[in-house]
Amino acid sequence: MPTTTNSTLTAALLLGGKSRRMGRDKAELEIEGVPLWQRQLATLEQCGAEEIVISAAHGRSGKLGGYEMVADEVEGQGPLRALATVLRRSGSSNVLVIGVDLPAMTAEFLRQLCGDGIKLGSTLIPHDGERLQPLAAFYTRHCLPLIDEQLAGGSFALHSFIEHALENGIAREFSAAAHRHLFVNLNSPEDVSAFSRQDGC
Repeated sequence: MPTTTNSTLTAALLLGGKSRRMGRDKAELEIEGVPLWQRQLATLEQCGAEEIVISAAHGRSGKLGGYEMVADEVEGQGPLRALATVLRRSGSSNVLVIGVDLPAMTAEFLRQLCGDGIKLGSTLIPHDGERLQPLAAFYTRHCLPLIDEQLAGGSFALHSFIEHALENGIAREFSAAAHRHLFVNLNSPEDVSAFSRQDGC
């Protein structure tokens, strides 16, 4: 059962899975000498959330950077299961989610996203002008029944859930075409090298 508190917003950092393309744990990659997990937590700390949690792989426990790790309820079901777990365990019905491998993301953009989401009372999924970005998005607990239904049916695709949520009016698109540069995603060593050159690391 969800924790009941007076929190307005929970911020969740998704550590991600096995990082096969990267060949190592992406959370531990260093940008300007700082591990990605630490860099992303510093961004979330500026977003005004009353609670920050870290979504971790099934079986993990304890704390990272002083914050509780919330382990996936079931192993091997990807970010959709991580989202379900965080929404269920959150102290708020509003959850800001960001992936650990989005190093260019800013607190300013996330504050705007959350402000609009709270005002509208709706899940907001940024669209960067090319694609939807569900791993830097604002979710409400209203999503849980649809997520649970999809997981129970054996479908673990996050983008499939997003499409259904948009079609059913549970979620809305958030225009982020002017902020496309914030959604740089690190999936491989080549991505890290390219980002480091661009960022002047």
